[in-house]
Amino acid sequence: VALNGEDPGVRYQLFLVLSRLKRKEEADSEWAIFKRLEEARKRRDVDGGTDGDLPPPPDAVVPAKEKP
Repeated sequence: VALNGEDPGVRYQLFLVLSRLKRKEEADSEWAIFKRLEEARKRRDVDGGTDGDLPPPPDAVVPAKEKP
């Protein structure tokens, strides 16, 4: 299973795991990445932007394109 490194949720979970393992420097690095990605996501949401460069989540329903 491949993880999306640009997903803020993945980075947050890494931060939690590393924190619990007392790996402070690595946890701090993951926290900084999480904050950057989360702020970018919030800006896209506010601006009405999309995650055009990210694939849809696996459980997302993608409507079929209509033929002209």
